[in-house]
Amino acid sequence: MTAKITTGCVIIISLFLTIFNAALFNHEFFNAISIAVIILAYLPLAITHGKGRVFLSEIKLIVILTILSLIAMMFFKTVPFFRPLIAMIFITGMYFGACAGYICGTLTIFIISYAFLGTGEWTPFQIMLLGIIGFVASLFSKSFLRNNIILFVCTLLSSVMFTYSNIIQDILIEKNKPDYTFHISFLFKPLKWALIYAISDFIIILLFRFVIGKKMIRLRKRLKIFK
Repeated sequence: MTAKITTGCVIIISLFLTIFNAALFNHEFFNAISIAVIILAYLPLAITHGKGRVFLSEIKLIVILTILSLIAMMFFKTVPFFRPLIAMIFITGMYFGACAGYICGTLTIFIISYAFLGTGEWTPFQIMLLGIIGFVASLFSKSFLRNNIILFVCTLLSSVMFTYSNIIQDILIEKNKPDYTFHISFLFKPLKWALIYAISDFIIILLFRFVIGKKMIRLRKRLKIFK
């Protein structure tokens, strides 16, 4: 419970910094804000287990899960109609809790944005969005493990939110009167990819759950990590 509360507080602080930069500085310091969000993401973990073998084990596991998340995104990039986007982030939150899910989400998109996709005013918002998705996955992990319908609906909502994040941001930060005709017509174009992302993520999560899901639960208990 302490980890969830601390992570929730970090999310609020990070959101405040992101919105503050957008409102007062017109996104001028988006690189600094992105780095600050990543640093803040580790605070709950440091507060919960700031030292010792358990803390090192948690850091190692988060690094491994983040690498798997990056591999899943990049490996399937060339596969037609199969593009998992948030599967490993969801899995991390479901099986290892709020801290791990939030860090995995923020770190994954941070690395991909700065290494491959490029960055801009939208970057802090996307970092926050994927981190929050990992956090929410931990809050409803029991429901996701019991009910596949709830799991699919949440993966669909997460995929839709991430797919449309750039478009929504463009509408919100536009200084002049927005061309709503353009935006409304453009809103429907990414829906196909949102559905592809959601179905792909759902399949990956189900496979992971049936193959090694129980082993991950036993591993967490045996190592006494992410309490």
